[in-house]
Amino acid sequence: MVASDYITPVMFTDSDGDFPVLILIGIVIVTAIAVHGAVKAYKTAKSLGSKGWELTGYTASGIILGDYLPVKNKWEDISKNIDPGLINGIINFDFTSNNNRYYSIYTASLYSKYLKNNIYYNKNSRTQLGAYIELQGHYLGYLLGNSHGNPAFLGDPDWSGDWTAALAEFIAGIFYGTTEIPSAS
Repeated sequence: MVASDYITPVMFTDSDGDFPVLILIGIVIVTAIAVHGAVKAYKTAKSLGSKGWELTGYTASGIILGDYLPVKNKWEDISKNIDPGLINGIINFDFTSNNNRYYSIYTASLYSKYLKNNIYYNKNSRTQLGAYIELQGHYLGYLLGNSHGNPAFLGDPDWSGDWTAALAEFIAGIFYGTTEIPSAS
C-alpha cells in the first residue's frame, strides 16, 4: 500500500480518465461490425432460400463471419452463374450482375479463388491473393460510390496499363517473399 497522495497506483494507470472512453468506443465499433455481419448474413441467406433454424444459424454465424457461410454452403450453385464479364482476356467484374451480387468483404476469398481457377488458371502473372486484393480495392471503391469501382477491371499486371493489377500483385508479392511483378504470360 502506498502512503503518499502523490504516488497512487490509480493515478499512474489512468490519470486522465480516458480508459473507460476508449473501452466504450471499442465496444461500439465491435458491436457495429457484428450487427453488420449478422444483417448481411440474414439478407444473403434469405435470398438463397434459407428458412427457419437454418436462417437463424446463418444469422448467428454472421456476427463473426458475415455472409461467408451461406454463400460457401451454396457455392456450387452460385459459381455456375458468376459473370466475370470477360472481354478480350480482361475481367470486367460487375458487382451487381447475376451471382456476382453475393460478393462481399466476407466472400472475397471464394470469388478470387474462382477467378484464379477458372479465368487466370494459365497466367503466372496473376495470383489468388493478388486477385483478392484487387477485387477488395475495387469493391471498396464501389461501396464508396466511385464509378471506377464497378465494374472492376482485372487485367494483366502492367504499370503502364492495368496499374491496379500491378499494385495488387506487388502487394501479394510482398507476402509471397518477392517484390517483382511476374510478366504477363
